[in-house]
Amino acid sequence: MTLPSMINNIRNKHLHTALKKAYSRHSEALALVKDEMGIDNLQAEFATYDNANKVYPRAQEFMEAYYKRLKIVGECKYPNGVRNYNNTNDVFLDRGTSQPEKMLADGTCVNVQINASNVNITVDINGSGAKPNRLGHDIFNFETNKQGILVPKKMYKQYTEEELKELEDRPATMEQAGNPCSIKSKQKGNGIGCTWYALYDVNPDNEKAGYWKNLPK
Repeated sequence: MTLPSMINNIRNKHLHTALKKAYSRHSEALALVKDEMGIDNLQAEFATYDNANKVYPRAQEFMEAYYKRLKIVGECKYPNGVRNYNNTNDVFLDRGTSQPEKMLADGTCVNVQINASNVNITVDINGSGAKPNRLGHDIFNFETNKQGILVPKKMYKQYTEEELKELEDRPATMEQAGNPCSIKSKQKGNGIGCTWYALYDVNPDNEKAGYWKNLPK
C-alpha cells in the first residue's frame, strides 16, 4: 500500500468514528429535548405545515430548544461552498442543508431545518474549516421519524437520466429525487442519502464493498 493510500485510509477511519460519535451525540440531545418538552411525535408537533400562513408555526421553538441542549459556541462558515458526493456539482438541498452553521464546542457543525414535513438535522463531523466539505464525506444528513428517533438518511431509489428529465420543471425535486447517493448520479443533491451507508460502512453502488474504502475522489 502506498503512503497516500495509507494516509487516506487513516483519515477515513477517523471520519467514520467521528460520524458514529455525532450520531450518538445528536440522538442523545434529541431524546433529552423530547423529554424536556414532553413530546413524542416531533413531526406532528413541529413539522406540520400551516397552509393558510405558509409556515411551520412551531419550527423556531424546536430549533431553539435543540440548539440550547447542544450548547452552541459560534458559527461555521463555508467560503468555498460544499460539493456533492462524487464532486460533480456544488450542492443544492432544501430538505436539510449543505452548510450547517452552528458550531459546537468540539468544532463540529450542526443545522436544524424543518421542511418537507420533516425535522432535518445536518452535521459536519470535522468542522467547516477542514476538508473535503462534501456530502457523504464529512457532511451528513439525518431526519427524525414519527417516534422522534434520529435516523440516517438513505437513498431509496436511484433515478435514471430519463426519469430525472421528467422532473425538469421542478428543479428542487429533480436534484434530490430518491435521496441520491451514487458515484453515477449527477444530481446536485447527490450525497443526501449517504448517511446510512457511511454509518454502516456499506457501499451504495456495491453492497459487498465497504463505504469508506471506496469514497469517490
